[in-house]
Amino acid sequence: MVTRKDIEHLFDRGSFMEMEKSRGSSVVSGYGRIGDRMVYAFLQDSEKEGGAFSVAAASKIIDVYKLALKAKVPVVGLLDSTGYLIDEGAEALNAFSEVYALANTARESILQIMIVGGKCMGQMVSLASTADFFFRDMEMSEAFEKTKELIKVMPPAKGILPEQFDTSDDLNRLNTGIEKLVDSGRDVLKEISDDGFLLETDQDKAPELTTGFIKINGLMVAAMANNKTEKGSRVSLEGLDKARKLVETAGKFKLGLVKISNTEGIALTEDQNMMVSASGKLWDAFTKAKVPMIDVITGSVVGGAYSLFNGRGTSTDLTFAWKTAKVNIIGARQAAEILYGPLDPANVEQKTAEYENTHSIAEVLEEKGLVDKVIEPEETRKYLAGALETYANVF
Repeated sequence: MVTRKDIEHLFDRGSFMEMEKSRGSSVVSGYGRIGDRMVYAFLQDSEKEGGAFSVAAASKIIDVYKLALKAKVPVVGLLDSTGYLIDEGAEALNAFSEVYALANTARESILQIMIVGGKCMGQMVSLASTADFFFRDMEMSEAFEKTKELIKVMPPAKGILPEQFDTSDDLNRLNTGIEKLVDSGRDVLKEISDDGFLLETDQDKAPELTTGFIKINGLMVAAMANNKTEKGSRVSLEGLDKARKLVETAGKFKLGLVKISNTEGIALTEDQNMMVSASGKLWDAFTKAKVPMIDVITGSVVGGAYSLFNGRGTSTDLTFAWKTAKVNIIGARQAAEILYGPLDPANVEQKTAEYENTHSIAEVLEEKGLVDKVIEPEETRKYLAGALETYANVF
Protein backbone atom coordinates (compact mmCIF):
# COMPACT_ATOMS: atom_id res chain seq x y z
CA MET A 1 0.00 0.00 0.00
CA VAL A 2 1.33 3.41 -1.03
CA THR A 3 0.22 6.63 0.64
CA ARG A 4 1.21 10.28 0.48
CA LYS A 5 3.66 10.04 3.39
CA ASP A 6 5.76 7.42 1.55
CA ILE A 7 7.08 9.87 -1.01
CA GLU A 8 8.63 12.04 1.71
CA HIS A 9 10.42 8.98 3.13
CA LEU A 10 12.08 8.47 -0.24
CA PHE A 11 13.68 11.91 -0.29
CA ASP A 12 16.16 13.56 2.05
CA ARG A 13 14.37 15.06 5.01
CA GLY A 14 12.61 18.30 4.17
CA SER A 15 13.74 18.38 0.54
CA PHE A 16 10.55 17.22 -1.23
CA MET A 17 8.64 19.97 -3.01
CA GLU A 18 5.11 18.98 -4.03
CA MET A 19 3.74 20.36 -7.30
CA GLU A 20 0.13 21.04 -8.31
CA LYS A 21 -1.36 19.84 -5.04
CA SER A 22 -4.83 21.18 -5.89
CA ARG A 23 -5.55 18.85 -8.83
CA GLY A 24 -5.49 15.12 -9.44
CA SER A 25 -5.52 14.15 -5.76
CA SER A 26 -4.95 10.46 -6.54
CA VAL A 27 -1.40 11.34 -7.64
CA VAL A 28 1.26 13.19 -5.63
CA SER A 29 4.03 14.72 -7.75
CA GLY A 30 7.10 16.81 -7.11
CA TYR A 31 10.86 16.89 -6.80
CA GLY A 32 13.57 16.83 -4.17
CA ARG A 33 17.02 15.52 -3.32
CA ILE A 34 18.25 11.99 -2.76
CA GLY A 35 21.81 12.40 -1.54
CA ASP A 36 23.40 14.94 -3.86
CA ARG A 37 21.05 14.18 -6.76
CA MET A 38 17.88 16.01 -7.81
CA VAL A 39 15.02 13.61 -8.57
CA TYR A 40 11.45 13.99 -9.84
CA ALA A 41 8.80 11.57 -8.58
CA PHE A 42 5.12 10.72 -8.68
CA LEU A 43 3.06 8.55 -6.37
CA GLN A 44 -0.37 6.99 -6.73
CA ASP A 45 -2.04 7.58 -3.37
CA SER A 46 -4.11 4.49 -2.54
CA GLU A 47 -6.04 6.47 0.07
CA LYS A 48 -7.42 8.79 -2.64
CA GLU A 49 -9.88 6.98 -4.92
CA GLY A 50 -7.73 3.85 -4.68
CA GLY A 51 -4.96 5.62 -6.59
CA ALA A 52 -7.26 5.69 -9.62
CA PHE A 53 -5.76 6.78 -12.92
CA SER A 54 -7.56 9.86 -14.21
CA VAL A 55 -7.06 12.62 -16.76
CA ALA A 56 -5.93 14.99 -14.01
CA ALA A 57 -3.54 12.37 -12.60
CA ALA A 58 -2.13 11.81 -16.08
CA SER A 59 -1.44 15.51 -16.53
CA LYS A 60 0.57 15.58 -13.31
CA ILE A 61 2.65 12.55 -14.33
CA ILE A 62 3.25 14.08 -17.76
CA ASP A 63 4.48 17.28 -16.13
CA VAL A 64 6.92 15.23 -14.03
CA TYR A 65 8.38 13.60 -17.13
CA LYS A 66 8.62 16.82 -19.11
CA LEU A 67 10.46 18.60 -16.31
CA ALA A 68 12.75 15.65 -15.62
CA LEU A 69 13.65 15.32 -19.30
CA LYS A 70 14.47 19.01 -19.49
CA ALA A 71 16.58 18.87 -16.33
CA LYS A 72 18.17 15.49 -17.26
CA VAL A 73 17.39 13.99 -13.87
CA PRO A 74 15.84 10.64 -12.84
CA VAL A 75 12.15 9.86 -12.39
CA VAL A 76 10.88 7.56 -9.63
CA GLY A 77 7.30 6.26 -9.78
CA LEU A 78 5.49 4.69 -6.81
CA LEU A 79 2.61 2.64 -8.16
CA ASP A 80 -0.51 1.57 -6.29
CA SER A 81 -3.71 1.79 -8.31
CA THR A 82 -6.97 -0.13 -8.73
CA GLY A 83 -7.17 1.05 -12.34
CA TYR A 84 -8.93 3.78 -14.26
CA LEU A 85 -11.43 6.31 -12.97
CA ILE A 86 -14.39 4.63 -14.64
CA ASP A 87 -16.63 7.66 -15.12
CA GLU A 88 -13.99 9.31 -17.35
CA GLY A 89 -14.25 6.49 -19.88
CA ALA A 90 -12.26 6.88 -23.08
CA GLU A 91 -10.69 10.13 -21.89
CA ALA A 92 -8.78 8.23 -19.19
CA LEU A 93 -7.72 5.57 -21.69
CA ASN A 94 -6.38 8.22 -24.03
CA ALA A 95 -4.61 10.00 -21.16
CA PHE A 96 -2.79 6.78 -20.30
CA SER A 97 -1.55 6.44 -23.89
CA GLU A 98 -0.03 9.93 -23.58
CA VAL A 99 1.67 9.04 -20.29
CA TYR A 100 3.02 5.78 -21.70
CA ALA A 101 4.32 7.44 -24.86
CA LEU A 102 6.25 10.01 -22.83
CA ALA A 103 7.60 7.44 -20.36
CA ASN A 104 8.70 5.22 -23.23
CA THR A 105 10.47 8.17 -24.86
CA ALA A 106 12.11 9.01 -21.55
CA ARG A 107 13.59 5.52 -21.26
CA GLU A 108 16.02 6.52 -24.01
CA SER A 109 17.21 9.57 -22.08
CA ILE A 110 16.91 9.45 -18.29
CA LEU A 111 17.11 6.99 -15.42
CA GLN A 112 13.70 5.61 -14.46
CA ILE A 113 12.84 3.53 -11.40
CA MET A 114 9.39 2.12 -10.64
CA ILE A 115 8.26 0.71 -7.31
CA VAL A 116 5.02 -1.25 -6.92
CA GLY A 117 3.91 -0.76 -3.34
CA GLY A 118 0.42 -2.20 -3.65
CA LYS A 119 -1.89 -3.03 -6.54
CA CYS A 120 -0.71 -2.48 -10.08
CA MET A 121 -3.81 -3.07 -12.13
CA GLY A 122 -4.34 -3.13 -15.86
CA GLN A 123 -2.05 -1.08 -18.04
CA MET A 124 -0.06 0.34 -15.12
CA VAL A 125 2.10 -2.78 -15.46
CA SER A 126 2.99 -1.55 -18.95
CA LEU A 127 4.06 1.79 -17.50
CA ALA A 128 6.28 0.00 -14.99
CA SER A 129 7.91 -1.93 -17.84
CA THR A 130 9.36 1.31 -19.27
CA ALA A 131 11.64 1.68 -16.24
CA ASP A 132 15.32 0.78 -16.11
CA PHE A 133 14.68 -0.76 -12.69
CA PHE A 134 11.39 -2.16 -11.42
CA PHE A 135 10.85 -3.28 -7.81
CA ARG A 136 7.85 -5.24 -6.59
CA ASP A 137 6.99 -7.93 -4.03
CA MET A 138 9.32 -6.44 -1.44
CA GLU A 139 9.07 -4.26 1.64
CA MET A 140 8.85 -0.57 0.83
CA SER A 141 11.89 0.14 3.01
CA GLU A 142 13.98 -2.32 0.97
CA ALA A 143 12.74 -0.88 -2.33
CA PHE A 144 13.59 2.64 -1.11
CA GLU A 145 17.07 1.53 -0.06
CA LYS A 146 17.75 -0.01 -3.47
CA THR A 147 16.36 3.08 -5.18
CA LYS A 148 18.56 5.42 -3.17
CA GLU A 149 21.63 3.31 -3.94
CA LEU A 150 20.84 3.35 -7.66
CA ILE A 151 20.30 7.11 -7.65
CA LYS A 152 23.65 7.47 -5.92
CA VAL A 153 25.73 5.33 -8.28
CA MET A 154 24.03 5.48 -11.70
CA PRO A 155 24.38 8.36 -14.16
CA PRO A 156 21.12 10.35 -13.99
CA ALA A 157 20.73 10.58 -17.76
CA LYS A 158 22.13 9.44 -21.06
CA GLY A 159 25.12 11.52 -22.10
CA ILE A 160 26.28 12.17 -18.53
CA LEU A 161 29.48 10.26 -17.89
CA PRO A 162 29.58 7.71 -15.05
CA GLU A 163 31.09 9.07 -11.86
CA GLN A 164 34.34 7.64 -10.55
CA PHE A 165 33.97 7.19 -6.80
CA ASP A 166 36.66 7.40 -4.16
CA THR A 167 37.83 4.05 -2.87
CA SER A 168 40.33 2.93 -0.26
CA ASP A 169 40.55 -0.53 -1.81
CA ASP A 170 43.93 -1.42 -3.30
CA LEU A 171 43.90 -1.31 -7.09
CA ASN A 172 46.35 -4.24 -7.19
CA ARG A 173 44.73 -6.26 -4.41
CA LEU A 174 45.21 -9.97 -5.06
CA ASN A 175 42.09 -12.14 -4.98
CA THR A 176 43.65 -14.88 -2.92
CA GLY A 177 41.55 -18.06 -2.94
CA ILE A 178 39.10 -16.78 -5.57
CA GLU A 179 39.45 -20.01 -7.55
CA LYS A 180 37.44 -21.73 -4.79
CA LEU A 181 34.48 -19.50 -5.73
CA VAL A 182 34.41 -20.66 -9.35
CA ASP A 183 30.87 -22.10 -9.12
CA SER A 184 29.47 -18.88 -7.63
CA GLY A 185 29.82 -16.01 -10.06
CA ARG A 186 28.02 -13.80 -7.54
CA ASP A 187 30.82 -14.37 -5.03
CA VAL A 188 33.49 -13.81 -7.69
CA LEU A 189 31.95 -10.41 -8.48
CA LYS A 190 31.97 -9.43 -4.81
CA GLU A 191 35.59 -10.54 -4.47
CA ILE A 192 36.86 -8.46 -7.40
CA SER A 193 34.74 -5.37 -6.63
CA ASP A 194 35.90 -2.44 -4.47
CA ASP A 195 35.16 -3.32 -0.85
CA GLY A 196 32.91 -6.20 -1.93
CA PHE A 197 30.33 -3.85 -3.50
CA LEU A 198 27.61 -5.56 -5.57
CA LEU A 199 24.31 -3.91 -6.43
CA GLU A 200 22.35 -6.84 -7.81
CA THR A 201 19.44 -6.53 -10.26
CA ASP A 202 16.53 -8.93 -10.83
CA GLN A 203 17.75 -10.94 -7.87
CA ASP A 204 14.54 -12.99 -7.79
CA LYS A 205 14.97 -14.26 -11.34
CA ALA A 206 17.20 -16.80 -13.10
CA PRO A 207 19.55 -17.82 -10.25
CA GLU A 208 21.99 -19.28 -12.76
CA LEU A 209 22.96 -15.76 -13.79
CA THR A 210 23.82 -12.86 -11.49
CA THR A 211 23.46 -9.39 -12.98
CA GLY A 212 24.16 -6.02 -11.42
CA PHE A 213 26.82 -3.39 -10.85
CA ILE A 214 30.25 -3.50 -9.26
CA LYS A 215 33.02 -0.97 -8.71
CA ILE A 216 36.59 -1.43 -9.85
CA ASN A 217 39.03 1.29 -8.82
CA GLY A 218 36.04 3.52 -8.07
CA LEU A 219 34.52 3.06 -11.54
CA MET A 220 30.96 1.75 -11.73
CA VAL A 221 30.57 -1.05 -14.28
CA ALA A 222 27.78 -3.42 -15.19
CA ALA A 223 28.53 -7.07 -14.54
CA MET A 224 27.09 -10.52 -15.09
CA ALA A 225 28.31 -13.90 -13.88
CA ASN A 226 27.24 -17.52 -14.14
CA ASN A 227 26.32 -19.57 -11.07
CA LYS A 228 26.08 -23.31 -10.59
CA THR A 229 22.65 -24.13 -9.14
CA GLU A 230 20.78 -27.32 -8.25
CA LYS A 231 19.55 -27.34 -11.85
CA GLY A 232 23.01 -26.73 -13.28
CA SER A 233 24.44 -23.61 -14.89
CA ARG A 234 22.68 -23.48 -18.25
CA VAL A 235 21.24 -20.06 -19.03
CA SER A 236 17.43 -20.11 -19.07
CA LEU A 237 14.94 -18.04 -21.04
CA GLU A 238 14.55 -15.81 -18.00
CA GLY A 239 18.33 -15.58 -17.75
CA LEU A 240 18.64 -14.40 -21.36
CA ASP A 241 16.07 -11.68 -20.71
CA LYS A 242 17.82 -10.70 -17.48
CA ALA A 243 21.13 -10.37 -19.35
CA ARG A 244 19.50 -8.31 -22.11
CA LYS A 245 18.13 -5.77 -19.63
CA LEU A 246 21.56 -5.33 -18.09
CA VAL A 247 23.29 -4.90 -21.46
CA GLU A 248 20.70 -2.33 -22.55
CA THR A 249 21.19 -0.39 -19.32
CA ALA A 250 24.98 -0.50 -19.75
CA GLY A 251 24.64 0.80 -23.28
CA LYS A 252 22.26 3.59 -22.32
CA PHE A 253 24.47 4.92 -19.53
CA LYS A 254 27.85 4.09 -21.13
CA LEU A 255 28.92 1.70 -18.41
CA GLY A 256 31.62 -0.87 -19.10
CA LEU A 257 30.47 -4.50 -18.95
CA VAL A 258 32.36 -7.26 -17.13
CA LYS A 259 31.35 -10.89 -17.70
CA ILE A 260 32.43 -13.81 -15.54
CA SER A 261 31.81 -16.91 -17.66
CA ASN A 262 31.37 -20.48 -16.50
CA THR A 263 28.32 -22.22 -17.98
CA GLU A 264 27.25 -25.52 -19.46
CA GLY A 265 25.47 -23.62 -22.23
CA ILE A 266 21.99 -22.42 -23.13
CA ALA A 267 19.00 -24.31 -21.69
CA LEU A 268 17.59 -26.96 -24.02
CA THR A 269 14.43 -27.83 -22.09
CA GLU A 270 12.43 -24.66 -22.73
CA ASP A 271 10.43 -23.48 -25.75
CA GLN A 272 13.14 -23.32 -28.40
CA ASN A 273 11.37 -20.72 -30.52
CA MET A 274 11.24 -18.41 -27.52
CA MET A 275 14.88 -19.21 -26.70
CA VAL A 276 15.94 -18.31 -30.24
CA SER A 277 14.00 -15.06 -30.03
CA ALA A 278 15.48 -14.17 -26.63
CA SER A 279 19.00 -15.00 -27.83
CA GLY A 280 18.48 -12.77 -30.85
CA LYS A 281 17.33 -9.88 -28.66
CA LEU A 282 20.38 -10.31 -26.42
CA TRP A 283 22.67 -10.46 -29.44
CA ASP A 284 21.09 -7.26 -30.71
CA ALA A 285 21.60 -5.59 -27.30
CA PHE A 286 25.28 -6.55 -27.30
CA THR A 287 25.72 -5.17 -30.81
CA LYS A 288 24.05 -1.85 -30.01
CA ALA A 289 25.59 -1.25 -26.58
CA LYS A 290 28.89 0.22 -27.90
CA VAL A 291 30.60 0.01 -24.51
CA PRO A 292 33.78 -1.78 -23.40
CA MET A 293 33.03 -5.47 -22.79
CA ILE A 294 35.57 -7.51 -20.89
CA ASP A 295 35.34 -11.27 -20.22
CA VAL A 296 36.95 -13.47 -17.65
CA ILE A 297 36.44 -17.16 -18.45
CA THR A 298 36.81 -18.86 -15.11
CA GLY A 299 35.57 -22.37 -15.86
CA SER A 300 33.99 -24.13 -18.80
CA VAL A 301 31.83 -22.52 -21.49
CA VAL A 302 29.97 -24.82 -23.85
CA GLY A 303 28.38 -24.35 -27.26
CA GLY A 304 26.21 -21.42 -28.27
CA ALA A 305 26.66 -19.74 -24.90
CA TYR A 306 30.23 -18.94 -25.97
CA SER A 307 29.16 -17.40 -29.27
CA LEU A 308 26.50 -15.32 -27.55
CA PHE A 309 28.21 -14.20 -24.36
CA ASN A 310 31.88 -14.33 -25.33
CA GLY A 311 32.09 -13.95 -29.08
CA ARG A 312 34.56 -11.42 -30.44
CA GLY A 313 32.12 -10.35 -33.12
CA THR A 314 29.42 -8.96 -30.85
CA SER A 315 29.92 -9.22 -27.13
CA THR A 316 33.61 -9.08 -26.20
CA ASP A 317 36.52 -6.68 -26.64
CA LEU A 318 39.06 -8.24 -24.28
CA THR A 319 39.15 -11.77 -22.87
CA PHE A 320 41.10 -13.06 -19.91
CA ALA A 321 41.03 -16.72 -18.90
CA TRP A 322 41.96 -18.51 -15.74
CA LYS A 323 44.34 -21.41 -16.33
CA THR A 324 41.42 -23.75 -15.61
CA ALA A 325 39.25 -22.27 -18.38
CA LYS A 326 37.93 -24.38 -21.25
CA VAL A 327 35.69 -23.74 -24.23
CA ASN A 328 33.98 -26.66 -25.99
CA ILE A 329 31.65 -26.68 -28.95
CA ILE A 330 29.94 -29.70 -27.35
CA GLY A 331 30.81 -31.85 -24.34
CA ALA A 332 34.48 -32.87 -24.50
CA ARG A 333 33.76 -36.59 -24.22
CA GLN A 334 31.13 -36.42 -26.95
CA ALA A 335 33.54 -34.49 -29.17
CA ALA A 336 36.27 -37.07 -28.57
CA GLU A 337 33.91 -39.89 -29.55
CA ILE A 338 33.02 -38.08 -32.79
CA LEU A 339 36.66 -37.43 -33.68
CA TYR A 340 38.22 -40.71 -32.52
CA GLY A 341 35.31 -43.13 -32.97
CA PRO A 342 33.84 -45.35 -30.25
CA LEU A 343 36.10 -45.16 -27.21
CA ASP A 344 37.28 -48.13 -25.24
CA PRO A 345 36.21 -47.65 -21.60
CA ALA A 346 39.85 -47.97 -20.61
CA ASN A 347 40.94 -44.90 -22.56
CA VAL A 348 37.86 -42.62 -22.38
CA GLU A 349 39.55 -40.22 -19.97
CA GLN A 350 42.78 -40.22 -21.98
CA LYS A 351 41.06 -39.42 -25.28
CA THR A 352 38.80 -36.80 -23.69
CA ALA A 353 41.84 -35.09 -22.18
CA GLU A 354 43.66 -35.36 -25.50
CA TYR A 355 40.79 -33.58 -27.24
CA GLU A 356 40.66 -30.82 -24.62
CA ASN A 357 44.42 -30.32 -24.64
CA THR A 358 44.37 -29.71 -28.39
CA HIS A 359 41.08 -27.78 -28.72
CA SER A 360 39.70 -26.41 -25.49
CA ILE A 361 42.12 -25.38 -22.76
CA ALA A 362 43.09 -21.80 -22.01
CA GLU A 363 46.58 -21.99 -23.51
CA VAL A 364 45.19 -23.26 -26.82
CA LEU A 365 42.55 -20.53 -26.85
CA GLU A 366 45.32 -17.98 -26.31
CA GLU A 367 47.35 -19.42 -29.18
CA LYS A 368 44.30 -19.13 -31.45
CA GLY A 369 43.75 -15.49 -30.50
CA LEU A 370 40.48 -16.16 -28.68
CA VAL A 371 41.98 -15.20 -25.31
CA ASP A 372 44.14 -12.12 -24.83
CA LYS A 373 45.88 -13.43 -21.75
CA VAL A 374 45.80 -16.47 -19.50
CA ILE A 375 45.98 -15.20 -15.93
CA GLU A 376 46.30 -16.51 -12.42
CA PRO A 377 42.88 -16.35 -10.72
CA GLU A 378 44.23 -14.17 -7.91
CA GLU A 379 45.19 -11.49 -10.45
CA THR A 380 41.65 -11.08 -11.80
CA ARG A 381 40.90 -7.71 -10.19
CA LYS A 382 44.26 -6.27 -11.23
CA TYR A 383 43.83 -7.19 -14.88
CA LEU A 384 40.24 -5.94 -15.02
CA ALA A 385 41.29 -2.61 -13.52
CA GLY A 386 44.04 -2.25 -16.09
CA ALA A 387 41.74 -3.18 -18.95
CA LEU A 388 39.08 -0.67 -17.87
CA GLU A 389 41.77 1.99 -17.61
CA THR A 390 42.54 1.55 -21.30
CA TYR A 391 38.98 2.69 -22.02
CA ALA A 392 39.24 5.83 -19.89
CA ASN A 393 38.39 8.08 -22.85
CA VAL A 394 35.13 6.15 -23.37
CA PHE A 395 34.00 6.88 -19.85
